[in-house]
Amino acid sequence: MKILYLAVSFPPPLVGGSGVYLYNIVAHLPPDEVAVFTNSRPGQSDFDMVQPFRIVRSDQPVSTFRKVDKLRMWLSWTIVLVPWLRRSPVDLLHIGDIFKAGTVGWLISQLFGVPYIVYVYAEEITAQLRSTDPLCRVRNWIYHRVLSDAAGIIGVSDYSLSLLPLMNIRNKRTLKVIPVVSTQKQMATTSAGHVRARYNLGADSSLVLCVGRLIERKGQDMLIRSWPEVVRGSSTAKLIIVGDGPWKGKLQSLAHQVGMADRITFAGAIGDEELGALYEACDLFVLPHRELDNGDTEGCPTVFLEASAHGKPTVGGKAGGVHDAIVDGVTGIIVDGAQPSQVAAAVSRLLSDPALARRLGENGRRRVLNDLMPQHAAQRVMEFSREIVAAKHG
Repeated sequence: MKILYLAVSFPPPLVGGSGVYLYNIVAHLPPDEVAVFTNSRPGQSDFDMVQPFRIVRSDQPVSTFRKVDKLRMWLSWTIVLVPWLRRSPVDLLHIGDIFKAGTVGWLISQLFGVPYIVYVYAEEITAQLRSTDPLCRVRNWIYHRVLSDAAGIIGVSDYSLSLLPLMNIRNKRTLKVIPVVSTQKQMATTSAGHVRARYNLGADSSLVLCVGRLIERKGQDMLIRSWPEVVRGSSTAKLIIVGDGPWKGKLQSLAHQVGMADRITFAGAIGDEELGALYEACDLFVLPHRELDNGDTEGCPTVFLEASAHGKPTVGGKAGGVHDAIVDGVTGIIVDGAQPSQVAAAVSRLLSDPALARRLGENGRRRVLNDLMPQHAAQRVMEFSREIVAAKHG
């Protein structure tokens, strides 16, 4: 069986988003049965060279994807893919997103009669349902066409799949594949002690870690607002926020406003080795994400699973597909991410009860190791793919 993945965004780097989600699956599929078609990225030559599977890249770089960029990408992809698929037919397409890759994937499917599987996350659907853009009717038609003609749909959470009926998509073959944990992010050659020294953390300091792009929906602002209350109950508590983004200046100003600038460190974007060491060094992980009024939300936040892989308890917001990332009361605590008092209460509870924190962390580690490793996801995706190809020929 020959499978071709169409992915608008694909590593390098191995950081966040749907590209890494797809990579963790593709990298564990039979390499002689899978190829990836994607856009250009800085550092791609060294990265592509060491992959066991084939990667073909268009000349179109990943960009902000203004309307003209999308049209240019669709045109360049079609020009390359049509002759390529005539020379090297495939049995199945995997389309990494409904709209950008989905538009070309749907056209290719129509031209070559190849069935396809499309991936859904959550925020692309919730945002589309609430869109007031003048072109939203056109996008609605494309969304519905791509989803309704799909031979199968893979969702990152129960929540993401629950949104399909809102797009009038029912009775489809579906598969839930929770984001798996990258094996690279489970390794930390830098010691936790070295990292604690680097960030000036005393032996008695409690370390809370937050990792994510610095944008509104991630909820770092609510975590910062909660911090004075956390410190009143745990005078040694320190917070490290990892990530970069447009809200960085606003969040730094907020830390000063609440009088916590000396208790909160903004580490910026860091490498996997240092991030792994921070996961090992921290006492718990917190990301109080929330759904915004425009529908922007999280399909299934992978960072919670990364923290669980390191045996750390987690605190997250009750939005999007969080229930697939955190088993409430078992691997962590789910709170209303828009309420700093709830965030503070959950953090304080875990800092004051090490036995509870340890139990939740170990539960999370077992769950990841038993069910959420890349090879588990790849096996399920391969079985799903074979079923669809068999049905096509049956």
